[in-house]
Amino acid sequence: MSSAWLTTLAPITGIVVNAALQLLVAHTMRRTGLAIIIGFVGGLAATLIQTASNISQATTLADAIAVWPVVVLSYLGLSYNYWVFINLNITSLRIRTLRDLLHQSQGVPLSQLTAQYSVEEMLDRRLERLEHGKQIAYADGRWQLVSGRVLLLLHRTLGVMRAIVLPASK
Repeated sequence: MSSAWLTTLAPITGIVVNAALQLLVAHTMRRTGLAIIIGFVGGLAATLIQTASNISQATTLADAIAVWPVVVLSYLGLSYNYWVFINLNITSLRIRTLRDLLHQSQGVPLSQLTAQYSVEEMLDRRLERLEHGKQIAYADGRWQLVSGRVLLLLHRTLGVMRAIVLPASK
């Protein structure tokens, strides 16, 4: 493979190293925050090393200088998207809270926020979405699965992915 392609693929190598280190540290040390930081720094180092080892064959100094910001910004963009992906559940609640506060010019009392974001309210919304999606149904005072095998397979697949990416802390 040519050095130009290896330089082009450096951000991809970096994000793979980022994810691998994050998984390794999260599973061995059980510290998710530290794992994300170590993964990011390790991925950045891998990106820089791969770029440096292949940039020396650039035809001009101007070409070599132009490559660095593109490679680093590409890695930063990929890392940010990876981080957002593993934090979607937290981010969605934060965005919803900010959106609700935006629509209330007078502000919102804490009692209203805690009532609006209670465990019961969140469960009711999830049950409503599942019922709307025809995945569950309410009959005889009980919730029941409608599409059991597909939903169970999805649940188990997501559970395995969650355990791999974000293992439970001690």
